[in-house]
Amino acid sequence: MGSQYRFLSLRLSGLPAWAINYYDLGLYQTSIWQSTAPGIDMDNGATNRLVLWAEGDKFNIYINDNRVGTYYDYSKKATEGYFAFMANQESGQSTCSYENTWVWVLK
Repeated sequence: MGSQYRFLSLRLSGLPAWAINYYDLGLYQTSIWQSTAPGIDMDNGATNRLVLWAEGDKFNIYINDNRVGTYYDYSKKATEGYFAFMANQESGQSTCSYENTWVWVLK
């Protein structure tokens, strides 16, 4: 399973947020960056477009076609490995479905 970065969409007590976390052998190690995300539509049945563009140690985040920012992992923890995305809610009941998911390899 090796090392990996995970891009998470979070709902913390009703507050939308996102995070890029680093895992090694499936165990959480550290958060590269996390932030609230007022651009996420939390209405029931809403559709949100989340884009993570990772290149080397640089991560560009887009939420619903708006660029949120560019973030760096200066420790260069993972140069190869797996990737994952997930959604998490800390309270209440929620469902989430992923559609039209793509992965491109930059060369």
